[in-house]
This record gives sequence, C-alpha cells and structure tokens, in this order.
Amino acid sequence: GGDEYVAFGTDTDAEVLTEKLNTFTRIVESEGYHVSVGYEIQNAGSIQMSALIKVAENKMYQAKQEFYSQNPAVRRRHPRCAPDPQKSLSPQ
Repeated sequence: GGDEYVAFGTDTDAEVLTEKLNTFTRIVESEGYHVSVGYEIQNAGSIQMSALIKVAENKMYQAKQEFYSQNPAVRRRHPRCAPDPQKSLSPQ
C-alpha cells in the first residue's frame, strides 16, 4: 500500500463533496499517481465516528481493488518512489 488519510468536513452536501473529491483526484492523477477515495456522509445529530470511518474506509478499499483489477500492469508503488536498482544496500 500507500498512505491513508482521513478528512472531516462540516456542512457540506454530497454534490459539493463529490465535486471536491473529483477535483482532488484529477490533480493527484495529473502528477502521475493514483488515489483511491472513500467517503461517507452523516447528519450531525447522528454521527457515530467509528462507524462513519469504517464505511468510508471500506469504500476506499473497494475503490483500490477496482483500480488494480482494471489495471493489473500498474505497480502498487509509483516508479518515482521505487528504489534505484543501481544502488546496493550492502556495505562497501
């Protein structure tokens, strides 16, 4: 994998949130990376934080699985982050 983050927003409807997440995804992917996003929306009066995070996390993992099943040749680690094969880890 990769890094995982959680973000919280207040007073945002689903349409606005979806557009913001789509913009974020386009920006990240324009730099040559892939991002899997999962989110959930609940009314302020009914928030159960652990359940909210679990639903969003499950959606993120589902998006990751879908991406890698549709792009099997894509490495899970970005090439710019891969170790340099010319460098040796053994002492000289």
